[in-house]
Amino acid sequence: MKASQVCLEPVYEQVHRELLKRDVLHADETTLQVLHEPGKEAQSKSYMWLYRTSGDTDKPVVMYEYQPSRGAAHPKEFLEGFSGYLHTDGYAGYHNLPENITVVGCWAHLRRKFDEAMKSLPKGKARTVLQLRDWLTAPCCLRLRRDWKRSHWNKDINSGWNRQNLF
Repeated sequence: MKASQVCLEPVYEQVHRELLKRDVLHADETTLQVLHEPGKEAQSKSYMWLYRTSGDTDKPVVMYEYQPSRGAAHPKEFLEGFSGYLHTDGYAGYHNLPENITVVGCWAHLRRKFDEAMKSLPKGKARTVLQLRDWLTAPCCLRLRRDWKRSHWNKDINSGWNRQNLF
């Protein structure tokens, strides 16, 4: 195992550097059970963190990072040197990152929040929330948002993201 680590660690570090150069990344974490981990019971939770490039790249990068906890320090440390948009779920641990990282939300998680809100409303009031949720997450609306992004934002090396021809 040690020989593999010695050989593969430089590859991992280079891929990590390439990932951090991107403008948009996605991140998520999931539980993982490790049966024989020093200092932890077999039933305790550990975490696998996932970081990946956005779907707009011709050279996708996906990286996994094992951590024994879900602490906010883990993404902060892993993303050191990254500047751009980080697409995540609603986990608060992502909201303590440096100012050069803009955390953006996930439409699937937004839809789930609408569903939760709808269940908490009186019977007659839920219809409005349901209609708004369906409009925001409808395929035609998703296409409109994608097309708007492509036509109204451009990457300008000198001034960052700029809106053009908004109206």
